[in-house]
Amino acid sequence: MIPQSIAALIDQLRSLAHEEKLSSTVRREVTSAVRRALLPRGKKSNSRDSAYDDYKRGMRGLPLYRKHIPGYEKLGPWRRERAQRQLRQALAKRAERERKRQKTATNEPSVAMTS
Repeated sequence: MIPQSIAALIDQLRSLAHEEKLSSTVRREVTSAVRRALLPRGKKSNSRDSAYDDYKRGMRGLPLYRKHIPGYEKLGPWRRERAQRQLRQALAKRAERERKRQKTATNEPSVAMTS
């Protein structure tokens, strides 16, 4: 359900686009700009988060791939291998970042003592 105030803005934008006789290309650019303003970039989904959680719990191999790669069973061998590699690399990178965060959190800055 779209709020009345937003619906009014949409109608106003539509009438302005019609009055200005904007081309479809410009209308798409306007649409993209509005979408970016309303939905800023960020995490697109939690799929990598849930995959990493399963990875930390010990899930490996086919069960991990089947659960976290959409349409895994329907992929051809090369696309399947590529999807597996991308998931493995994403999980490895996330694990490395987590190790670095833990390392910097536990290590206090050393102060050189001079006498």
